[in-house]
Amino acid sequence: MDKNITNQYQHLTKEFLAGGVHYNFQNPFEVQRIHFREGKGTRIYDLDGNEYIDFFCKFGANILGHNYESYILELQNALQYVTATSLAYNEYEVSRKICELIPSAERVRYCLSGTEAVQNAIRLARAYTGREKFLRFNMHYHGSADNIMGGISDDIANPIPHPFHGDTRGTQGRASDILGSQSYLIDWNDEEKLENLLKEKGNEIAAIITEPICVNGQVKFSKAGYLEKVRSLCIKYNILLIFDEVITGFRVSLGGAQKYLGVTPDITVLGKALAGGTLPLSAIVGKKDIMDLYARSKVVHANTFNGYTLGLAAAKATLEILSGNEDVYNSMEMQFKKITDVFRQEGKKYNFEINILGHPTCSAYDCVSWGDSNQFDSKTLNMILSRAMLEDGILLSNTTTFYSNISITDDDIELFKNRLPNVFNSAVAKIEKLK
Repeated sequence: MDKNITNQYQHLTKEFLAGGVHYNFQNPFEVQRIHFREGKGTRIYDLDGNEYIDFFCKFGANILGHNYESYILELQNALQYVTATSLAYNEYEVSRKICELIPSAERVRYCLSGTEAVQNAIRLARAYTGREKFLRFNMHYHGSADNIMGGISDDIANPIPHPFHGDTRGTQGRASDILGSQSYLIDWNDEEKLENLLKEKGNEIAAIITEPICVNGQVKFSKAGYLEKVRSLCIKYNILLIFDEVITGFRVSLGGAQKYLGVTPDITVLGKALAGGTLPLSAIVGKKDIMDLYARSKVVHANTFNGYTLGLAAAKATLEILSGNEDVYNSMEMQFKKITDVFRQEGKKYNFEINILGHPTCSAYDCVSWGDSNQFDSKTLNMILSRAMLEDGILLSNTTTFYSNISITDDDIELFKNRLPNVFNSAVAKIEKLK
């Protein structure tokens, strides 16, 4: 691929944009630094005109695909009306729709980011229960705030998280002891550890927060009955259950993962796909008696762009598109299953044994082996494959995660299939060099 203009632009941008990117973790690999100019559907084009297949989808936010016509038209129309007032003309329609679709939603409040909405959900839970601490799980991600990002716990009986060397979600500048003073951290899917902790510490805990599908931990589902057990234990110990559906909300189904899995939390955090991926919008939704702490001014929720009109216009358009065709989710899942099947089958021709994990709207691959060699672990093989795909114009999220969108066509699948021989040949060459 020719990247002369892109590379020059990268170099110039780094002079003024810190690191030349908009986000970073302490990753051992380099963040993508490709600048894009235009896109349509599942294809995007860099400054040199190189064509990419976009399975990154802005960390799963772009569920519609690029330049979805009716979505763009809705935003253009909205710009002709009032756009900078505290209240406008579209709060009722969007809020009602969310409450109709999400099982736990009886009231709604809006924010901009998932990080922000999570912190507000925790504040609500503390106010409602009168308790201070929250419980979270290893490998789950709930934003970049100091009190909830990264860490590890060593003591099973008293699992207080603390920073550790090599934590990709660790950071300098964090307020001291903020992890340990606010939360407990345990393994997900372990009922015994959960029950034991709640027996000892349940009266301290305001909320349990979890991804209902652990997308940030290579898209893993819970064990059968586990989420139901979490739900029942929350009721037993008067703890609020918070589902972080920033990724899964409106992606795995119209009713989110909670509808798909049949488990209803007390509070849900939504984001990403809610506004179609073009504009920032997140939401906190929950039961009336909890959310009415806002209405009674018991809990403060104050930001300039809460519920901003253009963001709500984006949400209105997105929800109309996703709910307007009964087949939209089935079609997206079927198209993406073809993609992951092709990837796995093509990999076998080059001696890669690849598992596909998760849900057809957000899947991860795991390369468990290559040939008869046991020299390389799956993490290394995954990184090699991910790099080879990027070099051949296939964009993924978090190195191994595929996100689908409703605009994927048979031509996109064919293009993906045609690029795979180069991808796997390149990956094999990289492995051979490392042997």
